[in-house]
Amino acid sequence: MRIVFLTAVWATLPFPLIASEVLIGRSAGWASLHLLSGTTLRVPSDSGETVIGGNRISFEEKSQQVLMLDEDSYRPDTNTDLLLHFDRKNEVNGGYYRLMEDGAHYPRTERKFGPGAALFRKTENEIALVPEASSLLYPDTLWSDFTIEFWLRPQYLEQGETILLWQSSRQIEKEIAAQEIQVYVSGRSLTWRFDNIFLPPGNGPLSIEIEGRTPLVPEQWHHHSLCFNAKTGMLLYQVDGKDEAIRYITATGQEGSSVFLPYIGGPEAEPLRLGTGYTGFLDELRISKSLIEKSHLKPYPLKRGTAETIPIDLGGKHARVVSIEADSSIEGMSRIGYFYRQSDTKSDYEELEGAWKPFVPGMPFPVESKGRFLQLRFEFFPDSTGSKSPMLSEVHILYEQDPPPVPPSLINVVPEDGSLTISWNAVSAHDLSGYLLLYGTAPDDYRGSSAHEGISPINVGENTSITLTGLENGTLYFFRIAAFDNDDPQRPGPLSREVYGRPTQNNTQGRP
Repeated sequence: MRIVFLTAVWATLPFPLIASEVLIGRSAGWASLHLLSGTTLRVPSDSGETVIGGNRISFEEKSQQVLMLDEDSYRPDTNTDLLLHFDRKNEVNGGYYRLMEDGAHYPRTERKFGPGAALFRKTENEIALVPEASSLLYPDTLWSDFTIEFWLRPQYLEQGETILLWQSSRQIEKEIAAQEIQVYVSGRSLTWRFDNIFLPPGNGPLSIEIEGRTPLVPEQWHHHSLCFNAKTGMLLYQVDGKDEAIRYITATGQEGSSVFLPYIGGPEAEPLRLGTGYTGFLDELRISKSLIEKSHLKPYPLKRGTAETIPIDLGGKHARVVSIEADSSIEGMSRIGYFYRQSDTKSDYEELEGAWKPFVPGMPFPVESKGRFLQLRFEFFPDSTGSKSPMLSEVHILYEQDPPPVPPSLINVVPEDGSLTISWNAVSAHDLSGYLLLYGTAPDDYRGSSAHEGISPINVGENTSITLTGLENGTLYFFRIAAFDNDDPQRPGPLSREVYGRPTQNNTQGRP
């Protein structure tokens, strides 16, 4: 938040300047925000985007930040076995896997969720993760429900390109048999193969394949999900939320018979490899120990996100907001709702009391809305499909402070022996708190200190006259008066016209 000072009061006294605008966002930054719910700060750039905040706000590169809805990306929970956002190199976002190798690229030129996605280039690079205890791929683990899902944007869709690969072994009867999970390109669609993973009665060998029916298109994003229902044995493959293939891993191959559950053998934890022999992008990979038949496929949830500022100090009581401008980008049917509340006081919790009132950026504010503190609330709504978010870059607040009292008029100076009595007409002001008397022995120089009543300026209170004593007869004294209001700190108004007087010995002095 940046406050710009435009108008100064008289500089002979230590009173503050009066501000007329406040900037939030862009070059001023977003430090005034204290509450984010469902919104995030993001830094756009030529090479993609970098998420700076969420509910954890950072203010680096503040000149580039925009405020927008928080993407509905996956978040770790108790059923998360592995979670990779692919937003940056060498990062695992949740689950029970240790990163062994990250040879992928992160160019920030393509993404589905978040600021980036992983780019693989055939056999040049891959990601390898070692399963740890409690993971699904740890040795001697019997699975129940599970879901494997990811976003894929292939470059070529060449036969045999492998997206996901895990290889190990387990004992089948008295033999050691290879175990393998592989997701690969076959006939321009994906095939999921499970060799000796599902455990049939008698512990014999079993190979399971499930294939997509719809040909994929290069350089297009699609969501792929495979889920297993341990109660029914259903293995369901979906692309973009639509059923592609279904199999029942049961004794009869139909629903209603005994289910074959997945089992991981192997004496050691073998790594899970991603992108081996694949060219293209991969984003938001999640393995869950639960059945997820309906994944969220749109970037933004169809609900409101909010952001609130701390109370913004406008510098004085009864300040009036003239207008608030907002630099925003609205796409489709997305929108931003703007609300405010204003008060002369705030709570210990940095809040203002009262209901939020709507306003329209660029329109005049209600004249009756006044107060030293202003608090703003922004409500963000996605478009009807959840694919677009509104963005807010800057908020510009124009306001006027309540003017200080006008100067007193009709000032009269009566000379006496060693003193002067100064009186004036009372000032009419709703927030008048008192008067200041400035005096000195030269025009426009009010640094007087000889009066018994104090050095200049003297706080007269709400009185409209004062007698200065201890003055030197024959010396010319100059005066100006200013009224001040009840702000904290108090503000003086303009100075009155200058008047003067000369203390004179009483003519009757010495008479019998």
